[in-house]
Amino acid sequence: MRLTFSGWAFLVAGGGLIAAAYLAALPGLLPVGALVAALPVLSLLLAGLSARALQISFRVHAPELGGQRIAEVGRPLEVELLVVNRHLLPTQGERLQLDLSPAFGADVSTRLPRIAPGRSRRISHQVTPELRGVYQLGGGTLTIFGPFTLCRITRRLEQTGAARRRSQPGQTAEVAVSAAVSPMHLPGHTSSSHALEESSRLSVGNATRDFHAREYVPGDDLRFVHWTTTARMGELMVRNESEEHVLSAVLVADLRASAYHGEEAFETMALGLTSAAAAFLRRGYEVTVLRPRAAPVTLHGQQSMSRLRRLSAQLEWREDESLPRWPASQPRPSQLVVCCGSRDQALMDLVPRRHRVRAVVLAANEVTTPADSLRRAIFRMPMTLPARWRSLQHEAAG
Repeated sequence: MRLTFSGWAFLVAGGGLIAAAYLAALPGLLPVGALVAALPVLSLLLAGLSARALQISFRVHAPELGGQRIAEVGRPLEVELLVVNRHLLPTQGERLQLDLSPAFGADVSTRLPRIAPGRSRRISHQVTPELRGVYQLGGGTLTIFGPFTLCRITRRLEQTGAARRRSQPGQTAEVAVSAAVSPMHLPGHTSSSHALEESSRLSVGNATRDFHAREYVPGDDLRFVHWTTTARMGELMVRNESEEHVLSAVLVADLRASAYHGEEAFETMALGLTSAAAAFLRRGYEVTVLRPRAAPVTLHGQQSMSRLRRLSAQLEWREDESLPRWPASQPRPSQLVVCCGSRDQALMDLVPRRHRVRAVVLAANEVTTPADSLRRAIFRMPMTLPARWRSLQHEAAG
C-alpha cells in the first residue's frame, strides 16, 4: 500500500496550504488545505477496504496437456478474472492491473464495473504470447488503485480451475508457448528414395503399397488386374501386393549452443522445425522428432498438434549439448529434415547408411544475422519464417 505520484502531490499541496494559512494569517486556506491533504488518506482507506473485500482469482483458457496450458506465439490467449465483492458497499470503479510474464506483452489493465455487495462478475481479457518457452502464470500480481488514483495496493492473485487442482499448494500453472506455425510447402508425398512409380507402387490414402505384377491364374480376383502391365506384356497380369508402407518424416534438432551465432538463429530453427512438423502432420505423415538426451517423439495426425506445440516450447540450447542419436529401431524415413545452426557433416552421419535419404537442411545461421534480434526488439516485429524455407527443398544429400 503506497501513494502514487498524484497522491504525494496532493499531500504536499495540502500541507503547503495549511502552512500558508498559519504563516500568512489566511484562515480561509486552512479547510482547503485540510481537504486536499485528506484526499490521499481517504483514498488509502477506501483502497484498503476494497482490497480486503474484493476476492479476485483468475484462470487461463487454453488446451491442456500433461498439466500444462498449450499456447502459440502470436495467437491470443484468454485470461478470465473472477471478482467477488464481499464489501457492504458496491464497487466504486477501482482500476485493476494484472502483471503477467513479460513474454505475454503488455499487462492487463481494466476498470472494475459496478458490482453490488455479495455479487460477482467475470471479466475476460486476451493476451498475446510474444516469446516461445514455458512460463509460470499462477504468480501474477494485482494492483488496485484507490479513488482519483492517489494510491495503489498490490496483491498476489489466486488461481482457479483445473490448473489449480493439478498444482501443489504454492505452485503456479505452466503455459507452454510454442513457435508460431507458418505455412510450408512440401516437395511431394515422398522423397526420391520412395518415389511413386506406376509400375511398382500404389498410393493409398496417406500410405504407399509395394507390388509386383504376375501372370493371371484362374481364380484370381479380376479387381486386381493391372491393365498398364497387361497392355505392355500382351497377356493378363494381376497385382501381387506387399505390406503397406506408411509415409514418415524424421526431423533432427541440433540443440548445441555452439552451433548458433545467437538466440535469433536458435529461435529461427525452432520456428522452422515446428512449421515443418506441422506441414508433415497435415499431409498425413508419421513424424518423429529426434533430440539429444531425450527419447524420440512420434507424432501422427492432427490430434498430435498439442504435443508438437509442447515439444516446440520445450526446445532449449545447451553449451555442453551432444548430437541426437538415430534409434536402432527407426525405419528408413520417406523424408528427412535436419534443423541446425550450420551445416555439419556430423549431423548427416547420424543416419545409418542403409537408411540414407536425401535430406532437407534448415541451417538457421544462413538466414539470420545477429542484428535481426535487435531490429525485431526495436520495431516489435514478429518472427517470420525465412522465405527460402517456405518450400522445403532437398538441399543436401544424406
